[in-house]
Amino acid sequence: MDDNLATIATPLRRIQEEGGDGNFVIFVADEEKNYYIQFVAARGAMRLYAEAASNDFVSQGFVLGADQIALLQSIGWEPPTYSSPNFHRVWEAADDNDRLLIANEVMRAFVEVYGLSPNQSLDVKLALEDLSDVRRIFGSTANGGASRAYYSLGPNQPIDEKSEYERKNTSSSRPRIPERVRIEVWRRDEGKCVKCGSREKLEYDHIIPLSKGGSNTARNIELLCEKCNRSKGGNIG
Repeated sequence: MDDNLATIATPLRRIQEEGGDGNFVIFVADEEKNYYIQFVAARGAMRLYAEAASNDFVSQGFVLGADQIALLQSIGWEPPTYSSPNFHRVWEAADDNDRLLIANEVMRAFVEVYGLSPNQSLDVKLALEDLSDVRRIFGSTANGGASRAYYSLGPNQPIDEKSEYERKNTSSSRPRIPERVRIEVWRRDEGKCVKCGSREKLEYDHIIPLSKGGSNTARNIELLCEKCNRSKGGNIG
Protein backbone atom coordinates (compact mmCIF):
# COMPACT_ATOMS: atom_id res chain seq x y z
CA MET A 1 0.00 0.00 0.00
CA ASP A 2 2.77 2.46 0.95
CA ASP A 3 4.51 1.86 -2.38
CA ASN A 4 1.30 2.70 -4.24
CA LEU A 5 0.88 5.91 -2.24
CA ALA A 6 4.30 7.07 -3.44
CA THR A 7 3.50 5.86 -6.96
CA ILE A 8 0.47 8.15 -6.97
CA ALA A 9 1.83 11.15 -5.05
CA THR A 10 5.02 11.58 -7.09
CA PRO A 11 3.33 12.03 -10.51
CA LEU A 12 0.76 14.34 -8.89
CA ARG A 13 3.63 16.56 -7.79
CA ARG A 14 5.11 16.46 -11.29
CA ILE A 15 1.91 17.57 -13.05
CA GLN A 16 1.71 20.48 -10.61
CA GLU A 17 5.36 21.52 -10.85
CA GLU A 18 6.48 20.60 -14.39
CA GLY A 19 5.22 20.80 -17.96
CA GLY A 20 2.53 23.33 -18.82
CA ASP A 21 -1.21 23.91 -18.75
CA GLY A 22 -2.33 20.49 -20.00
CA ASN A 23 -0.53 17.97 -17.80
CA PHE A 24 -2.23 14.72 -16.90
CA VAL A 25 -1.53 11.35 -15.33
CA ILE A 26 -3.50 8.10 -15.57
CA PHE A 27 -3.33 5.41 -12.90
CA VAL A 28 -4.53 2.09 -14.31
CA ALA A 29 -5.48 -0.58 -11.79
CA ASP A 30 -6.56 -3.24 -14.28
CA GLU A 31 -5.97 -3.03 -18.04
CA GLU A 32 -8.36 -5.89 -18.82
CA LYS A 33 -11.22 -4.34 -16.88
CA ASN A 34 -10.16 -0.80 -17.81
CA TYR A 35 -10.31 0.43 -14.23
CA TYR A 36 -8.45 3.73 -13.93
CA ILE A 37 -8.32 7.09 -12.17
CA GLN A 38 -6.83 10.07 -13.99
CA PHE A 39 -5.82 13.62 -13.06
CA VAL A 40 -5.40 16.87 -14.97
CA ALA A 41 -3.42 19.84 -13.64
CA ALA A 42 -1.52 22.92 -14.78
CA ARG A 43 2.00 23.82 -13.75
CA GLY A 44 1.94 26.06 -10.71
CA ALA A 45 -1.74 25.42 -9.91
CA MET A 46 -3.04 23.89 -6.70
CA ARG A 47 -6.17 22.48 -8.35
CA LEU A 48 -6.25 18.82 -9.38
CA TYR A 49 -9.21 17.62 -11.44
CA ALA A 50 -9.74 13.86 -11.16
CA GLU A 51 -11.86 11.30 -12.98
CA ALA A 52 -12.61 7.66 -12.07
CA ALA A 53 -13.74 5.18 -14.70
CA SER A 54 -17.50 4.96 -15.16
CA ASN A 55 -19.50 2.18 -16.79
CA ASP A 56 -19.31 4.07 -20.10
CA PHE A 57 -15.61 3.17 -20.29
CA VAL A 58 -14.97 0.01 -18.26
CA SER A 59 -14.68 -3.22 -20.23
CA GLN A 60 -17.77 -5.27 -21.00
CA GLY A 61 -18.49 -7.76 -18.25
CA PHE A 62 -16.80 -5.66 -15.56
CA VAL A 63 -19.29 -2.82 -15.04
CA LEU A 64 -19.72 -1.37 -11.58
CA GLY A 65 -22.75 -2.53 -9.62
CA ALA A 66 -25.18 -0.25 -7.84
CA ASP A 67 -23.46 -0.81 -4.48
CA GLN A 68 -20.04 0.06 -5.96
CA ILE A 69 -21.42 3.22 -7.54
CA ALA A 70 -23.11 4.26 -4.29
CA LEU A 71 -19.87 3.68 -2.38
CA LEU A 72 -17.84 5.71 -4.86
CA GLN A 73 -20.25 8.61 -4.52
CA SER A 74 -20.32 8.30 -0.73
CA ILE A 75 -16.54 8.86 -0.57
CA GLY A 76 -16.71 12.09 -2.54
CA TRP A 77 -16.92 11.30 -6.26
CA GLU A 78 -19.55 13.15 -8.28
CA PRO A 79 -21.69 11.06 -10.67
CA PRO A 80 -21.08 11.16 -14.44
CA THR A 81 -22.75 13.87 -16.51
CA TYR A 82 -23.06 14.53 -20.23
CA SER A 83 -20.03 16.84 -20.20
CA SER A 84 -18.06 14.68 -17.72
CA PRO A 85 -18.95 11.04 -18.46
CA ASN A 86 -16.67 9.66 -15.73
CA PHE A 87 -17.06 10.00 -11.97
CA HIS A 88 -15.19 13.17 -11.05
CA ARG A 89 -14.02 15.42 -8.25
CA VAL A 90 -11.63 18.28 -7.54
CA TRP A 91 -8.82 18.45 -4.99
CA GLU A 92 -6.36 21.15 -4.03
CA ALA A 93 -2.81 20.21 -3.11
CA ALA A 94 -0.31 22.69 -1.72
CA ASP A 95 2.40 20.26 -0.65
CA ASP A 96 3.47 16.61 -0.43
CA ASN A 97 1.26 15.99 2.61
CA ASP A 98 -1.80 17.04 0.62
CA ARG A 99 -0.75 14.79 -2.25
CA LEU A 100 -0.33 11.82 0.09
CA LEU A 101 -3.84 12.41 1.45
CA ILE A 102 -5.14 12.43 -2.13
CA ALA A 103 -3.18 9.25 -2.87
CA ASN A 104 -4.89 7.62 0.11
CA GLU A 105 -8.29 8.53 -1.32
CA VAL A 106 -7.32 7.20 -4.74
CA MET A 107 -6.24 3.89 -3.24
CA ARG A 108 -9.43 3.76 -1.18
CA ALA A 109 -11.45 3.98 -4.40
CA PHE A 110 -9.31 1.38 -6.13
CA VAL A 111 -9.49 -1.08 -3.22
CA GLU A 112 -13.03 -0.59 -1.91
CA VAL A 113 -14.83 0.14 -5.20
CA TYR A 114 -12.78 -1.40 -8.00
CA GLY A 115 -11.52 -4.39 -6.01
CA LEU A 116 -7.79 -3.77 -6.33
CA SER A 117 -5.50 -5.60 -3.94
CA PRO A 118 -3.76 -2.99 -1.72
CA ASN A 119 -0.34 -4.25 -2.80
CA GLN A 120 -1.09 -4.65 -6.52
CA SER A 121 1.08 -2.34 -8.59
CA LEU A 122 -0.44 0.41 -10.70
CA ASP A 123 0.36 1.18 -14.32
CA VAL A 124 1.16 4.89 -14.54
CA LYS A 125 1.01 7.02 -17.69
CA LEU A 126 2.27 10.57 -17.27
CA ALA A 127 1.80 13.36 -19.79
CA LEU A 128 3.50 16.75 -19.59
CA GLU A 129 3.21 19.78 -21.83
CA ASP A 130 6.88 20.65 -22.18
CA LEU A 131 7.78 23.37 -24.67
CA SER A 132 11.52 22.66 -24.76
CA ASP A 133 11.08 18.91 -25.35
CA VAL A 134 8.47 19.48 -28.05
CA ARG A 135 10.58 22.05 -29.90
CA ARG A 136 13.55 19.72 -29.74
CA ILE A 137 11.51 16.86 -31.24
CA PHE A 138 9.10 18.64 -33.56
CA GLY A 139 10.42 22.20 -33.96
CA SER A 140 8.41 25.28 -33.05
CA THR A 141 4.76 25.45 -34.01
CA ALA A 142 3.64 27.91 -36.65
CA ASN A 143 2.20 30.33 -34.08
CA GLY A 144 5.05 29.97 -31.59
CA GLY A 145 3.04 27.83 -29.18
CA ALA A 146 3.72 24.33 -27.93
CA SER A 147 2.46 21.00 -29.15
CA ARG A 148 1.96 18.19 -26.65
CA ALA A 149 4.54 15.63 -25.53
CA TYR A 150 3.13 12.54 -23.87
CA TYR A 151 5.14 10.22 -21.64
CA SER A 152 4.86 6.97 -19.80
CA LEU A 153 7.14 6.34 -16.82
CA GLY A 154 9.23 4.23 -19.18
CA PRO A 155 10.80 5.59 -22.40
CA ASN A 156 9.53 9.01 -23.48
CA GLN A 157 7.03 8.84 -26.33
CA PRO A 158 5.95 12.09 -28.02
CA ILE A 159 2.53 12.56 -29.54
CA ASP A 160 1.68 15.63 -31.57
CA GLU A 161 -1.77 17.09 -30.96
CA LYS A 162 -1.57 19.22 -34.10
CA SER A 163 0.70 18.28 -36.96
CA GLU A 164 2.56 20.70 -39.20
CA TYR A 165 0.10 19.78 -41.98
CA GLU A 166 -2.87 20.72 -39.78
CA ARG A 167 -1.24 23.96 -38.62
CA LYS A 168 -0.76 25.06 -42.22
CA ASN A 169 -4.17 23.96 -43.48
CA THR A 170 -6.65 24.79 -40.73
CA SER A 171 -8.02 28.02 -39.36
CA SER A 172 -6.77 29.32 -36.03
CA SER A 173 -10.45 29.53 -34.99
CA ARG A 174 -10.87 25.74 -35.17
CA PRO A 175 -12.30 24.52 -31.83
CA ARG A 176 -9.69 22.97 -29.58
CA ILE A 177 -10.21 19.35 -28.54
CA PRO A 178 -11.12 19.46 -24.83
CA GLU A 179 -8.49 18.23 -22.38
CA ARG A 180 -10.76 15.51 -21.01
CA VAL A 181 -11.50 14.19 -24.50
CA ARG A 182 -7.80 14.06 -25.49
CA ILE A 183 -7.00 12.11 -22.34
CA GLU A 184 -9.82 9.62 -22.89
CA VAL A 185 -8.93 9.05 -26.57
CA TRP A 186 -5.23 8.58 -25.82
CA ARG A 187 -6.02 6.12 -23.01
CA ARG A 188 -8.66 4.24 -25.03
CA ASP A 189 -6.42 3.89 -28.11
CA GLU A 190 -3.47 2.89 -25.90
CA GLY A 191 -1.16 5.55 -27.30
CA LYS A 192 -0.91 4.03 -30.78
CA CYS A 193 -2.36 4.41 -34.28
CA VAL A 194 -5.67 2.57 -34.54
CA LYS A 195 -4.91 1.67 -38.18
CA CYS A 196 -1.35 0.33 -38.14
CA GLY A 197 -0.35 0.26 -34.47
CA SER A 198 2.52 2.75 -34.86
CA ARG A 199 3.50 4.85 -31.85
CA GLU A 200 5.38 7.42 -33.94
CA LYS A 201 4.11 10.89 -34.97
CA LEU A 202 0.61 10.34 -33.57
CA GLU A 203 -2.20 12.80 -34.24
CA TYR A 204 -5.77 13.26 -33.04
CA ASP A 205 -8.05 12.63 -36.03
CA HIS A 206 -11.76 13.42 -36.35
CA ILE A 207 -13.60 10.40 -37.80
CA ILE A 208 -16.21 12.80 -39.16
CA PRO A 209 -14.37 16.07 -39.92
CA LEU A 210 -15.54 19.20 -38.12
CA SER A 211 -16.19 20.74 -41.53
CA LYS A 212 -18.73 17.98 -42.22
CA GLY A 213 -20.57 18.25 -38.93
CA GLY A 214 -18.32 16.12 -36.74
CA SER A 215 -17.89 16.85 -33.04
CA ASN A 216 -15.03 17.15 -30.56
CA THR A 217 -16.15 14.08 -28.61
CA ALA A 218 -14.20 10.92 -27.81
CA ARG A 219 -16.54 8.87 -30.00
CA ASN A 220 -15.59 11.00 -33.02
CA ILE A 221 -11.83 11.17 -32.41
CA GLU A 222 -9.15 8.52 -32.81
CA LEU A 223 -5.38 8.31 -32.81
CA LEU A 224 -3.72 7.99 -36.22
CA CYS A 225 -0.07 8.18 -37.15
CA GLU A 226 0.86 10.92 -39.60
CA LYS A 227 1.11 8.46 -42.52
CA CYS A 228 -2.34 6.91 -41.94
CA ASN A 229 -3.89 10.31 -41.36
CA ARG A 230 -2.47 11.69 -44.62
CA SER A 231 -3.66 8.63 -46.56
CA LYS A 232 -7.15 9.16 -45.18
CA GLY A 233 -7.28 12.73 -46.44
CA GLY A 234 -10.73 14.30 -46.04
CA ASN A 235 -12.61 10.99 -46.13
CA ILE A 236 -14.95 10.02 -43.33
CA GLY A 237 -13.88 7.11 -41.11
